[in-house]
Amino acid sequence: MKKTLFIVAVIALIAIAVWQLSMLCSNKESKPEVAEEESITALDIIAMEHDAISEALEGVPLNTSAITITDFRGNPLSLSDAIGAGKSALIARFSATGCRPCVERLMAGLEDFCNSHPDSDTTVIVVAASVYARDLNVFEAQYSRKMRFFGAEEFPLDFGEAISPYSFFVDDKGVISEHTILTND
Repeated sequence: MKKTLFIVAVIALIAIAVWQLSMLCSNKESKPEVAEEESITALDIIAMEHDAISEALEGVPLNTSAITITDFRGNPLSLSDAIGAGKSALIARFSATGCRPCVERLMAGLEDFCNSHPDSDTTVIVVAASVYARDLNVFEAQYSRKMRFFGAEEFPLDFGEAISPYSFFVDDKGVISEHTILTND
C-alpha cells in the first residue's frame, strides 16, 4: 500500500511538472514577435538623439554677443554683430570635412529659405568649421547674397567631434527655435 501511494505521488508530481512546463511553453509562444522591419537601427538611434538635442534647445537663450566668429579677412566679430541689432537670424553650422550630402542638403534648404523669403529681415548666417577664412568669400559668391559666411572652429551648440550640419533660428533676444540636425538618410 505504501508502495502504491508512493507511485501515485510520484506520478502526480510528474503530471504537475509536465503541466507547468506546458503552460510555460504556451506563454512563450503567445508573446508577439517583433518583425525585422520594426527593429531599431543605428540610424534610428542617432535620429532619436538628434531629436532629443533639438527639443532640449527649443526656447533656450543663446548669448550671441559671447560667441566669436571670423569673417573672410580673418577678422573676429561677435555673432550678435553679424546678426545686427534687433534682428532675428537663421543660423546654420557645418564642417567642410563633414558629410558632403548633408552639407549639400543644408545649403539647398538655406537657398530655398532665401528664395521663398526675399523680403525677410531675417539674417542668414552660415558658420563653417575647417574652412580657411579666405575661402569664405567663395561660399558667398556661390550662394544667395542673403547668406553671410563666417568661420569658427568651436561653436557652443556643437555636439561631439564630428559636426553634423544643423540649423536654428534665433529671435532678436537670442532665443533658439526650430533647431534641426541633418543626417544623410
